[in-house]
Amino acid sequence: MSKRIKILLFGAGLIGRQVVAQYLERFTVLAFIDNDKNKQNGSISDVTIIHPEKIQCYDYDYIVITSTSIEPIKNQLLEFGIKKNKIIQHIEQTTIAKQRFPFDALFFIILCILLIIYLFNILFNQF
Repeated sequence: MSKRIKILLFGAGLIGRQVVAQYLERFTVLAFIDNDKNKQNGSISDVTIIHPEKIQCYDYDYIVITSTSIEPIKNQLLEFGIKKNKIIQHIEQTTIAKQRFPFDALFFIILCILLIIYLFNILFNQF
């Protein structure tokens, strides 16, 4: 039996709530970390939300930033003495890979260009 990687998720907001199930399938999620005092001591999917100062109480392999405030959180973690190689930014690669090309937008742009050409043609052929 292989050892599961233990992680902390920093950011109990929208992104954290959206991705926690994916992390629970693949890793041992020890806790969420969040600066918002209103979220602390709560939980998401049975994962407790803690104050950043409680990070030292956990034996973790990595901290995954599940927030849009990446740089401020990374700086905060570095100030707490967390090693840079222990900090990972969440990137939803499967969502990026599954995004379809916006053909409707491309079609609209081409339609607008054709309309402009048509109007210029009418305008300049009248004189």
